[in-house]
Amino acid sequence: MIKGSRILMTITCLLVFLITPLFADSATNPYLARGIQLYNNGSYREAISELKQGIQQGADNQTLAQMELYLGASYQFELNNTLAKEAFRNMWKYTNGVPPDITGFSPDIRKIINEVRNDIKGQLMITCEPVECNVYINNVNIGSTRFSQFLVVGEYNIKLVPFDLNYKSYSGNAIIAYNKKTEMRISLVPSGTNASTQAKVNTYNSAHNNNRNIYSGMSLVPAGDFQMGCSGDGCMNNAQPQHNVYLDDFWIDTNDVTVAQYKACVDAGVCAPPAQYEPQFEADNNPIVGVTWYDAYNYCKWVGKRLPTEAEWEKAARGTNAFVYPWGSSHPTTSFAAYGNEDFPDPVGNHPQGASPYGVMDMAGNVWQWVNDWYAPDYYAKSPDNNPYGPSTTGFKVIRGGSFASNAYNITTYNRAAEPPDFYYDNLGFRCAVGGGK
Repeated sequence: MIKGSRILMTITCLLVFLITPLFADSATNPYLARGIQLYNNGSYREAISELKQGIQQGADNQTLAQMELYLGASYQFELNNTLAKEAFRNMWKYTNGVPPDITGFSPDIRKIINEVRNDIKGQLMITCEPVECNVYINNVNIGSTRFSQFLVVGEYNIKLVPFDLNYKSYSGNAIIAYNKKTEMRISLVPSGTNASTQAKVNTYNSAHNNNRNIYSGMSLVPAGDFQMGCSGDGCMNNAQPQHNVYLDDFWIDTNDVTVAQYKACVDAGVCAPPAQYEPQFEADNNPIVGVTWYDAYNYCKWVGKRLPTEAEWEKAARGTNAFVYPWGSSHPTTSFAAYGNEDFPDPVGNHPQGASPYGVMDMAGNVWQWVNDWYAPDYYAKSPDNNPYGPSTTGFKVIRGGSFASNAYNITTYNRAAEPPDFYYDNLGFRCAVGGGK
């Protein structure tokens, strides 16, 4: 009997160890302390109630992360996988990039926690001076400076190898936190300097768009290949040849930037007012028009985003099936797009039938859209097949999508046009993007 009791005690202690992580400061918040106690006692519904109250009351980020962690684990034991994942996602958002200690939880719970982490990202930007550098993250070469990419939250090893070998390489770490931009500006030192002399590193952390979720109002375009351009009869030379392109995942605004959104940037003293003012176009939910490429660039930067590359724009418009139009290959009607000599643009999102495979609106007609790339008519014949971002400076920037005044060809997903970056007109607007390989 005594021997059996010892076995039972050993099993009980082992189970508690498997499901109970230890936090030294858990008792500092009464809701968290009671939630942990209820969780350890197997009273998962009561733990859920206690922890939800604590979250509603508010606390510091570390405490909120712990409460969301136990809340998710409690939901998991209650077999509510959806709410468990939601709590674990919230936990990652509160961690500021520093992973919580989850070693004491069961393997199933740890697996879910690590899976949902892939949904939670922040931005890393790296500049290298006085020369450009190749960027290695966790020993994988993922591009060169100026570098900008959205990464899953966590800590990463960063290595910079200068193009000019007269400078020393740099190695260090960066912590990526949810919805924040980590900007590293690294000043390299010459190779001949003393071994103790290290690169100067300035790191800046800022929340995107005043702590609002930067992905709100955006559509995700997953990583992968697509067919860019057009081949055969009826294709303009500048859209040929059709070719395979790989893009990293990125987000793009579901709608064009609106009059109201752009006005907020003007009111903040960052953006210039539209150069061309048309009173009949100025409803708050209409796409902003009459802006130059520079205006579009400044707005996107202000909201923590950027202009999409030409390749990103086209993939967001046509998907992976080489659609002629965002909705497929059927000829357009005014149910699908604002085009064909209409007098002015429609409010954004007014043609849901014409949405792209990723749910992006108004990629055909309504207003032309600035993209980031410089324009060259023969660029497709020599462009890279991995995250292309356009030729060197040419004097013209690409515009895409056609407008309310365009014919059916001009609103195809592959049609290319261009204007000088200081050009503006009453049928030319833009949208923004984040992430990707640019």
